[in-house]
Amino acid sequence: MNRFALRSTSAGFNLLECLIGMAAIGILSALALPSFATLIQKQVTTGTRDNLFAIIQHARSESLARQKHVVICASESRSRCQPGRSWRGHAISFVDANKNRQLDSNEKILTTVALPSEVRVEASRPVLVYRSDGSARGSNLSISVCQALNSRHGMSVVVANSGRARMDRAECR
Repeated sequence: MNRFALRSTSAGFNLLECLIGMAAIGILSALALPSFATLIQKQVTTGTRDNLFAIIQHARSESLARQKHVVICASESRSRCQPGRSWRGHAISFVDANKNRQLDSNEKILTTVALPSEVRVEASRPVLVYRSDGSARGSNLSISVCQALNSRHGMSVVVANSGRARMDRAECR
């Protein structure tokens, strides 16, 4: 017998093994897909809340550094604040030189945050104004970020009259 003879055993897969493996992968993928979609929605909601918190923190620091009023509002066109408590499009911050709570042609946008269509952003009032001392004007502001799909739990950013912001949970309708 030749000791260098090739053996006839194969190290590959046959057709039946490949089909069973593909079926198992398909079933596991179908089971994992809904939870993966939920994870993505939660990450978009968290990211939006974090971006809103960052623009609020930045606006407060700019109001203190410049000793001027800084406004944060929703703006679909990024050229003027939109009325209402439902925020869509973008959140913008700008130095409000004439204190009219609107972005004028001579006022520059400091920060812009895109608000994804996958989330609903509702604020307790349409505009947040930081005074030159870093305090927030008006009553406490609460900005809720909720998933657009049927979720009752969301996240929020709450701004106190002192100007300090904190993150919290929100109940969504």
